[in-house]
Amino acid sequence: MIKQFYIVLSVLLGLSCQSAYGEYADHRNRHEDSLEVVLHSQQLEPKTKAKVLSDLMWGFLQTDGEKSKKYGWQLIEHAQKYDFALAESDAYRILGQHEYASGQHDKADSLFQCAQEAIEKMKALGTYTESDVDNMQSTLWGAIANNENVQGKSAEAIDHYEKMLNLLIKHNWKENQALLFYNIGELYLELKDLENATKSYQKAEEIAEATGDSLILAITKKGTVSLLIAQGEYGKALEESRQSLEYFQRHREERESENEVLTTQVEALEKINSQSRTINIIGYILVVALVCVVVMAFILMKQQKKRAESEKKLAEIKATIAGETEERTRLAKDLHDGIGSMLTAVRINLESFQQHLTDTMPADSLTQTYAVLDKARTELRRVAHHLMPDALQKSGLDAALSDFCKCTPRVNYFSTGYNPMDSEMEKMLYLVTHELVNNALKHANADNIEVQLLQDEQQISITVSDDGIGMSKETANNGMGLNNIKERIAVYSGRMSVDSVQNEGTEVLITLPYKEV
Repeated sequence: MIKQFYIVLSVLLGLSCQSAYGEYADHRNRHEDSLEVVLHSQQLEPKTKAKVLSDLMWGFLQTDGEKSKKYGWQLIEHAQKYDFALAESDAYRILGQHEYASGQHDKADSLFQCAQEAIEKMKALGTYTESDVDNMQSTLWGAIANNENVQGKSAEAIDHYEKMLNLLIKHNWKENQALLFYNIGELYLELKDLENATKSYQKAEEIAEATGDSLILAITKKGTVSLLIAQGEYGKALEESRQSLEYFQRHREERESENEVLTTQVEALEKINSQSRTINIIGYILVVALVCVVVMAFILMKQQKKRAESEKKLAEIKATIAGETEERTRLAKDLHDGIGSMLTAVRINLESFQQHLTDTMPADSLTQTYAVLDKARTELRRVAHHLMPDALQKSGLDAALSDFCKCTPRVNYFSTGYNPMDSEMEKMLYLVTHELVNNALKHANADNIEVQLLQDEQQISITVSDDGIGMSKETANNGMGLNNIKERIAVYSGRMSVDSVQNEGTEVLITLPYKEV
């Protein structure tokens, strides 16, 4: 159980480093098969390719070790070519973890040394922040300590954990500090060094108290309970368990049913405490079970709260999209039926007055007036049509985008694999693409704009790229218009990435899971 927790800690810390070089930060919810299609079917920019390879390495980490290693080596080759030192270090560390998980400890050491060399390269390049470097260094030391621990090299493991701890303290990463002190305490307890185990557990609880995180408090309390049981102090172990229960009882979102479960477990522990010491092992198991129940209850409660907040936010965004769609439809009708009819009436009146007007107005001026009116009517019909085109309702997203791009100067369109999808999602994707193209036309000073719609059985992707002036990193990450688009596609569990280079252009990639209508 202790060894498993070391690995969990390593993975938790590893998550934080991914966002330093890509949008694909969360490897737990990736669609690996779709990413493989993207990797092999598109000409990707170097940074985007590094993101995809990292995604695949992490995505297959728990399900297909051989594929994870394959993409890890590809990422190393690509990272070395473009001096992506952070990605290189991350890949070497993951490959090392694969080796020590299969008992190849010497190979793991060699790969960890390569990861350390990549970290030194990060420092030399000067393009990474101190936080990025220390994050990678602390995560690597944690992996090295794990490898030493499973070999029984407890002293070496503790030394690397303490080096890791120094960096966590330096950056005030308190949650990870608490977990690491708990981890060290477990190691000392395994070595039967109760004095140092006590110090580590106390420090873990002290920091956990400062974070105010009930989940961290529950985990660190578990260490104190384990220590007290090892010392035969069942009464104190019971009191620590009661204190753990109190943390969750004070939590404002705690449900009454969860309190009943915890109370039942404490009562069971009280009965165990009154029995003979010959059943010590049973008491230990029940204490561990209690903490597990508490942790699981808290996780479920937190997930329910997050789900409720997410559903509320998604409902608000859906209402906004529906309102915008209705308003665009109304505006298109008003333009076509109202102003369009007025322009037609003006032309008819000019024709009826033509004989009188030619006496005072040259014929070529009247012809020019007709031409301007006809051009205005044509442009008005085009604008009204593209606000909410009939093709979107009748023929679907592919036809609507194709029609829009054909009628828009400097815009080319390509699609493959299109199948009809949810009509509301198609409206949202049309509006989002329409906005991205218009933004490129207005602000990018681009000569060419490419729009691509790619679809397979699992995923839909839309790419809007231009060869314009690009945008700043701040605008790409925090621009109001792009954030609004992110919120819209999030309704359908979609993601958006922006890759922009000054004076070279911008590429916006939108991906959503596909559900058959």
